[in-house]
Amino acid sequence: MLPLNFHLRSGFPLLFVTVAILTMSVVTASPSVAQTPSQGLPSGCDEPISVYSKYWESIQQSSLAKYRLAESLFMQHQYQASANAFRFALHGDGDPSWTIAWSYIGLGKIFDVTDQRERALIEYQCAIKTNDNTRSALDEAQQLLQRPYELP
Repeated sequence: MLPLNFHLRSGFPLLFVTVAILTMSVVTASPSVAQTPSQGLPSGCDEPISVYSKYWESIQQSSLAKYRLAESLFMQHQYQASANAFRFALHGDGDPSWTIAWSYIGLGKIFDVTDQRERALIEYQCAIKTNDNTRSALDEAQQLLQRPYELP
């Protein structure tokens, strides 16, 4: 896991950190989830907290979760947040492996739509270096090397 100071130095939006903290606060403070058996609930009701905690820890490094978030942000034209999420996908657990190539392509598209063609070319070349052609990633990267991405 990357330390918090890395997230802040790399431009990681404080919004994500805030959402993460608030989510965990809600999960642990919610009466329906946080009540203990001594408060009248059947034994084992504290189990969801441990399940949520394990899930939360597992998605911290999830390349797939970060990639999906990045895609959603990109479609909403939130390019800075999307770029950050793609970068975190690259530094995540790498599972599934195709998230790496497609994260580079996503970054390249962001650079293309923000008129940073030279940076876009570097990202497309990185995608090609992965040698992962899942969902035709290499073909897409080759095409984008030839012609900049344009919004539909």
